Amino acid sequence: MEKYQRDAQRVLKLLTYILGRHPDEFGLVPDENGYVKTKDLVKALAEENGLKHIRQKYIDTLFVTIPDLPIEREGHLIRSRRREKLPEQAPIPNPPPLLFTCVRRRAYPVVYKNGINGMGVPRVILATDEQMAKRIGKRYDHQAVFLTVHTKQCLARKVVFYGAGDRLFWAND
Repeated sequence: MEKYQRDAQRVLKLLTYILGRHPDEFGLVPDENGYVKTKDLVKALAEENGLKHIRQKYIDTLFVTIPDLPIEREGHLIRSRRREKLPEQAPIPNPPPLLFTCVRRRAYPVVYKNGINGMGVPRVILATDEQMAKRIGKRYDHQAVFLTVHTKQCLARKVVFYGAGDRLFWAND
């Protein structure tokens, strides 16, 4: 039990950091209320060395066994209780000239014809570096198609870009 308590405290400290300070470092973009999908958080954690054991059941156990958690959840969403240090998601009038994203291989023909739509969400997550975009893309499709987005062209089409930390942006029409 003592080993579990030490591991749980270490995991909670990390979850508080991710959800309350730098979700972008792990390829996560919280919604307007600071929530991320728990399954997206679990996928991001599984990409890190030493954290592959953290699954949905592990997080469920934290909520049952530890009182006064620094995180909270609502349905399938999870967030930090302290979110004052989360990066502000404000419109960015001059994003970097190139941003990167991935789409599911099966969706690529439609994307090629009609443009990018979010992967199950009303916004498109874009990364400042190729590795982060590929990391996020693999969470949804191991054969995701990598895309480069020319932001100048998007801005001309009235696409609005929002900052989501140092490494991520999101956009919608």
